[in-house]
Amino acid sequence: MKKSTKIITSAVTAAALLLGVSGAVYASESSKLTENETAELNEIAEEAEETVDTGSYEMDETFSMDDEVAYVFTNYDGSVNKVMDSIWIEDGNDKTEDGSEAKLPVDLKVSYKLDGVNVTPSELEGKDGHLKITCEFTDNQYEMKDINGKEEKIYVPYLASLVTVMDDETYSNVKVSSGKVTYDGTRYAILGLAFPGLSEDMGDAINSIDIPNKIELEADVKDCEPAGLYLLVSDSIFSNMDLDTDTEVGKLTDAMGQLSDAVKQLMDGSSKLYDGLGELETGAGQISDGVNRLSDGLNQIDANSAALNDGALQVFNALLSTATQQINAAGVSVPALTVDNYNDVINGAINQISGTDVAGMARSQVEAGVKQYANEHASENIAAATNAARSQVEAQVKAGAEAQVRAQVEANRGLIEQQVRAQVEGNKDAIKAQVKDGVLAAQGIDDYDALDDDTKAAIDAAVDAKTSETIESMVSENVDSAVEAKVNEVLNNPETQAAIASNIDAAMGSDEVKAGIQNGINDKINQAINEKYNSAEVQSQIAAGNAKVSSGVQSLRNLQNQLNSYAQFYQGIQTYTGAVGQAAAGAVQLKDAMPEFVQGVEALRNGQGQLSDGIKKFDEDGIEELNGVVEDNVEGLAERFAAMTDVAASHNKYDEAGSEKNGVKFIYKVSVSD
Repeated sequence: MKKSTKIITSAVTAAALLLGVSGAVYASESSKLTENETAELNEIAEEAEETVDTGSYEMDETFSMDDEVAYVFTNYDGSVNKVMDSIWIEDGNDKTEDGSEAKLPVDLKVSYKLDGVNVTPSELEGKDGHLKITCEFTDNQYEMKDINGKEEKIYVPYLASLVTVMDDETYSNVKVSSGKVTYDGTRYAILGLAFPGLSEDMGDAINSIDIPNKIELEADVKDCEPAGLYLLVSDSIFSNMDLDTDTEVGKLTDAMGQLSDAVKQLMDGSSKLYDGLGELETGAGQISDGVNRLSDGLNQIDANSAALNDGALQVFNALLSTATQQINAAGVSVPALTVDNYNDVINGAINQISGTDVAGMARSQVEAGVKQYANEHASENIAAATNAARSQVEAQVKAGAEAQVRAQVEANRGLIEQQVRAQVEGNKDAIKAQVKDGVLAAQGIDDYDALDDDTKAAIDAAVDAKTSETIESMVSENVDSAVEAKVNEVLNNPETQAAIASNIDAAMGSDEVKAGIQNGINDKINQAINEKYNSAEVQSQIAAGNAKVSSGVQSLRNLQNQLNSYAQFYQGIQTYTGAVGQAAAGAVQLKDAMPEFVQGVEALRNGQGQLSDGIKKFDEDGIEELNGVVEDNVEGLAERFAAMTDVAASHNKYDEAGSEKNGVKFIYKVSVSD
């Protein structure tokens, strides 16, 4: 037989046994699921919450591709806003169905009451009081079926489960009418159950059982913030049932026999428990005497705890005072160390020392020394820089003047060349005679006239060529000399010299030259700073300073570790004395409670006697009566179950394409906004 059939059969049987005979006390217990079933519904609800909040519609094992899932988004009162179907999503269709068009098999109505007054979620915001939330279900799907020869409406039965979470800062004393509340220390996880259509389907067959078709959630609220509600509505546990009525009737009858035997065993156990409680009552007096002796001993130990704590604190304070003096003596200023602040203060001192920039401090000192020296010799530095600048300016001005004069003279170079050439040409005969003498001497000829005509002609041609070459050379040399002489003449002219001096003075007074003089001074200062900073003397001092910083940090850490070691000892003393005090106080409480405990054991024994009598009466009245109920109604109940599962199996889809799926589930997300 399938799991769902076993669950329903067990649930209805338990309801018949517990609700039918024992009344309201058992009603809430019968509607609770087992841990495995609760976990399964929690997983479904978590999947529903993730789906409607994130828009993710991937199916897991709970909602496989073989299931149709309709996502119902409702207003705060349960009225439908829109519907989405997993079939549409699988087809890539972003279709949504408007609430006015939706025809759901189960209608939901949600109401909120604060201290008995109807309110909306927005009116609940920030309020205090007693809150009651009611979720009512109306089953809209049914078929006409023949039940014991009579046409009756058989509704499609559904299991409706509500899941929500409430934090304990806002909610307390949380209760659910049918279901379970679990508290994890900070939050309440609520699972509520209802069975729309099931009560109508059962009719009078189990009229002694109150099958819920609504879920009521109650809590005391403070500064209320409405919690989101998620509901799962499904007929799968009914539509997938494979019910063999003859087999189930036989099993229920057998179960009644087993129940009767179990009650008799319970009566035997109750009698034995009554006898055992008598022995416990005797031992309780002996325990009371031992507790009195324990309390006296712990009180004596606790009396010495204060002196032990004071002595440990005095030693700790002495260590802290010495540590404060040592740190201040090392040149690090710190406030007085205390038990509460010593770690923070020492950590601050370590950070302060670790952050010391020894190299930066050394450079600052070098800069200060060099700049002080420069300031003391400022007039000398300025004079030297000014003289150097004047030399550069003077050279630049003179070079500029010479270039200007030379350009003017070169412009007249042609005229000078004419004058020089005329002068040289005037001496041509003398030049030629000198050239001829040189040619004859070079040839070793002493008598020119004795030469033949051809030789004379050759010598004359050579003399003419050499004379022309000599004249051109003399002209060129004399022109260059004349140009240089003219340039020097103009430059040495008093007017030119006065102009040059004036230009030099003007340049020296310009902002550019003044800035250059100052930059020159600064460059000299920076050069001196770098040379001094990079000297072996200063670098050695920096290395020594860094070593001192590292040593100081390590010393502080060693001191901190020593203080931490004593702090652990001190805290251990406090923990020990505190535990002794708690034990002593607990022993006093236990001592005071022992008389009540002894009386309680006596009352428990008396109560067990009454319980034993009650179980006998339950066997005589309840079990016998229940046997009659089962014998009278079990066959009619099985026939209704068969009709109900048949109707459920024929209504297992929402979209027409859902007929290709195994079943349909409806997930309701109730808005908390008006």
